[in-house]
Amino acid sequence: YAVETVADKNDVNVLLPKLKSRGAEDILELNITKIVK
Repeated sequence: YAVETVADKNDVNVLLPKLKSRGAEDILELNITKIVK
């Protein structure tokens, strides 16, 4: 399965350990440079 989400930059340091402890693997952290609607 793949899960994609957007998180506030300030929350990433808290979210990553929680995700990993729940079995998340191969986590990518990417900067968003532009959003087009």
